[in-house]
Amino acid sequence: MAINGTLFSKNYPNVVQLSDVLDARRNSIVKRIDGISELDKLTDEFLKQLVVDTLFKPIALCPDKMTRGNPRTATVNNTQQPRHLMGQNHPWLMREHNRQITLVPISLPFSGDPYLFDYRPNRFNLSLPFGKVQGSVIHFELNLDETNPQFFKDTLVINLASITEHVGFVNHQIGVFNGMVETVLTNAFNQKFESLSKQYSVLDSVGLKLPEPKPLPDSSAVQKPQPKPKKESQREHVRNYITLVVANTIQSFSQTNSNDRDVNNEIHSNK
Repeated sequence: MAINGTLFSKNYPNVVQLSDVLDARRNSIVKRIDGISELDKLTDEFLKQLVVDTLFKPIALCPDKMTRGNPRTATVNNTQQPRHLMGQNHPWLMREHNRQITLVPISLPFSGDPYLFDYRPNRFNLSLPFGKVQGSVIHFELNLDETNPQFFKDTLVINLASITEHVGFVNHQIGVFNGMVETVLTNAFNQKFESLSKQYSVLDSVGLKLPEPKPLPDSSAVQKPQPKPKKESQREHVRNYITLVVANTIQSFSQTNSNDRDVNNEIHSNK
């Protein structure tokens, strides 16, 4: 099974636009701020962390760490490939519908948010780069034709150039978004803070205050659970039983001797 897919086009033909994803994240965070009802939660630390959590990490390709796997033979069917997206440089666009070809897997590491490869940037080419993202690595396969080695080299260069170009389109949008995040969230934060402050002021003016928080229990006063008594093993139980029987026997014998001495003393005294 060949690695078949294009980047920046998840769920094709219902491709999600990157701009819609950015708008959704911004609106979600603003809505979260608007839903806060406790004034003491609106702190500078809360706002700073919110900004950090909202930012996207731009993609940075690592072509110097690109590696290949071992060549393998695969059967491909050209009619199953999305030609209008692949362009003529796709490795599986042959005249034959079914063909045995040699595929070489290529791995291209990167850093940044991997799901950015799922969405279509505002700028893009009709011939999108092909590959599949797993973790922080882009995987794709190229056709190695021994009769035409230049085809392999050209396809590699073209696909890498297309990936690099579209990553640039994505990072441009991400840069614009990240640049406005702090301003947008700060405005929403200040509006909510001002609104809650006025509400709290009105309630305080009529003597309606929040209940005092319950004091935390004193940890030193909390009783520690007593350890459960150790359960006797069968051997210990037998040993303890034997010890008890011996002790009772000795005590009974001692009592009998004592009674005999008392009887003898009484007999001698009567004489």
